Amino acid sequence: MMISHPKGTYTINYNAKERMVYVTPIGLWTNEDFEEYHNQFMEIIGPIICKEPWVIIYDIRKYQFYEPGNLSEEHLDWQAENNLKYRAIITDSDQAKKCLGGISSSKVPQQIFINEDEAIAWLKSKGF
Repeated sequence: MMISHPKGTYTINYNAKERMVYVTPIGLWTNEDFEEYHNQFMEIIGPIICKEPWVIIYDIRKYQFYEPGNLSEEHLDWQAENNLKYRAIITDSDQAKKCLGGISSSKVPQQIFINEDEAIAWLKSKGF
């Protein structure tokens, strides 16, 4: 299943066999963009994934960080409360790595990678 935002600000791809969600945020988001993403994730992806453990990959190489306030933490908390087991983040930016420390939830183990192959290998090593 693939969800694309009409403005092109993100894609969400769900692989049912692997129980893996792959999110690609793009560009600089507004609070409204983040709220829309969060609502779509909860309403469309949530009912499909929340019954069993699942994992997520965020490919943030095309994303520009902004200050989302509490929205980001609420989204990460919602994921943790709904059976998310591991979070893999793909970035090639040292600045992004620094920013992630301030918005990442400690409720779910996460790792940062420089490419998709490494992220998927880590998640497979965890049983997904």
